[in-house]
Amino acid sequence: MKITMNLAEQQSIKKTWIVLQEIKEKIISTYNVDVIIDLPRIPSGIYLQKWLETHNGDADENRIFNERAEIISGLCRKQIIDFEEETKDTVRFTTTEKFDDFCRKIEKKYNALLKAERGKVVVKLPLRTAEKRKSLITRDKNGDYFYNGRRIEMSHETLYCQLFDILFLRCDQSGFISYEEIERELVKREYPESQTTYSRNKRINNAIFNKQQGLFRFAKVNSKRLQNKTPDGRTLIELVRGKGLKLNNQMA
Repeated sequence: MKITMNLAEQQSIKKTWIVLQEIKEKIISTYNVDVIIDLPRIPSGIYLQKWLETHNGDADENRIFNERAEIISGLCRKQIIDFEEETKDTVRFTTTEKFDDFCRKIEKKYNALLKAERGKVVVKLPLRTAEKRKSLITRDKNGDYFYNGRRIEMSHETLYCQLFDILFLRCDQSGFISYEEIERELVKREYPESQTTYSRNKRINNAIFNKQQGLFRFAKVNSKRLQNKTPDGRTLIELVRGKGLKLNNQMA
């Protein structure tokens, strides 16, 4: 494909492709092609990194927010997604039957851009109907969580539940989220900001791992404590010492 687009059009293709990838990961993580998507207004992890790369690493939060809003509004106008509602931190929508065809078109244009710029083609964007790996933890439209299809009983007002929510919604493709990102999300949810790195990390770790007051002490599945392990023997929520947390959510 010969590249005839101007710079603004090329940037639009790249940013649309990033948003589509993020939507695809949400679909795959729930193992449900008709899932209601809760897309954060500001990306995190690998998606934030990719977005910053389109600006050579120089873009503030307001600029990213406005650009993503423009992309999402465009998808809605083209009836690629059906808008549901929005909150302070997320936009909620479902995908339509046009989604897969639109992904193919954007993928073709994006790969052509990459080939022209670097001489290589990226991995194909998976379709909604492609084979998917099942996620152990899923979330419904009401914000309730399920472990292997069984509801996790926990109070939404607790710190450990808020942290679990942040970990699930904001982790990157590998399941990792940094302490810094968790702290930013807690502050957005009106928790007091930690005064030191030590107090920040301790608050987060205690809320998840503390045997007397943490997530795995109070969260239950079928009236039994939620265990910090997966059916194949891995750790469900892994402590990455000094860096953050990792959710091992994909079933083997």
